[in-house]
Amino acid sequence: ENARASTDDAAKHSVIASMFNDRASATGKRVRLRGIFGHVMNLMIAGHETTAATLGFTMQLIAEHPIVEARCLEEARRVLNGKTTLDAKDIPKLTYIEQTFREALRLYS
Repeated sequence: ENARASTDDAAKHSVIASMFNDRASATGKRVRLRGIFGHVMNLMIAGHETTAATLGFTMQLIAEHPIVEARCLEEARRVLNGKTTLDAKDIPKLTYIEQTFREALRLYS
């Protein structure tokens, strides 16, 4: 029940909800659906490009540093423990790999 309330509250304060509730300051009219669609597409594209760039820089850094690559592989194998896909609960266990992403962000953003 608390999770549902938390999700409902987050939905009320989401970027999309704020776009639907936004009004033009000069006229007080709501933003047209076409305008909201354009904003959502920009957010999706910007998020995709940022994620792709971060992954690219991180993979480049890992490839250039064999010791880091070996350590990332060891951590992934340990966390996967024979599985072929990660579960959500596995993600926080990938601490070294997270550090490599953070380092790529620090260096290239």
